[in-house]
Order: sequence, then structure tokens, then C-alpha cells
Amino acid sequence: MKKNVMRWLAGTVLATGLVAGGAAQAGDRIHERLTGERLQGIMQDLGYRAQLGVDDAGDPMIDSTASGYKYRVLFYDCDGKRGCGALEFWAGFDTEDEGDLARMNEWNLNKRFGRAYIDEEGDPIVSIHYNLAGGVTEANIEDMFEWWELVIAEFATHVGF
Repeated sequence: MKKNVMRWLAGTVLATGLVAGGAAQAGDRIHERLTGERLQGIMQDLGYRAQLGVDDAGDPMIDSTASGYKYRVLFYDCDGKRGCGALEFWAGFDTEDEGDLARMNEWNLNKRFGRAYIDEEGDPIVSIHYNLAGGVTEANIEDMFEWWELVIAEFATHVGF
């Protein structure tokens, strides 16, 4: 019995090592920081339009579209050529009517991703903060963009845009 348990444990440890090693062998880069140019390249590889610019603080920003809606990726915790440690996906909807605070609260209460609020001009905004601390793979970045596409489309419908 003890021998069988030891074999099972050895097999489990070996299988776990192979699965973990498989991800490393796939060559998926891990990013703890991203430059504007690097994220632009990743976005373009994923099929997104990615227009790189600079915000008022001198940090990179990228304008793009998802599900037919314009959005911006803002960069935070930037350190020159080393890149930035956090991103924010941001979309604003310029509406005729002022945003409905109750509708924003409903979104925040019922949705897992994306925080909603009304900006100083009364327009509805949705955003997602994305922290790169500890490192993220390009597969994780791709997954984040897929979530963002879903969020922006659902939010546009939610606010009647």
C-alpha cells in the first residue's frame, strides 16, 4: 500500500512538472512591464488596430477599437525604457443625455469585469485596470483583450449606445 502511494505521489509530481514545464517550453514570454511599442506589437499580432501616442504625462497610450467601439489603453507605473507596470482599458460614450447613475451602479453590482462611472461631462465610462506585477504571459494578455471586447460591447448595450 505504502509503495503504491509513493508511486502515485511520484507520478503526480512528475506530471505536474511536465505541465508546468510545457508552458515554459512553449516560448510564451512573461511580461512584468510593457512599453507602448511592445503592447502595440502584441495588439497588432492579435489583429487589433493600435495607434500609439503619448498622454499629457508623457506616458504611452494606445487608441484602438473593439466590437466597433473606440477605446484607449492607458499606461501607469512607467519607468522610461523599462516600460510600465500597469494598464487601464478605457472607453467613454459621448451620449446626448447625461449618464444614469443608477444604471452605472447596476453595472458595478452585477458585472464581474469593468467598473462603470459617469465622467465630469455626464458621459458613461467603463474601464478595466490590468496589473502586470509578477508577470503575465502573452496568452494572458490575449485573454484580457477578449474580456475587454466582451465588456465594451455589453456596456454599450447597457447604456443604450
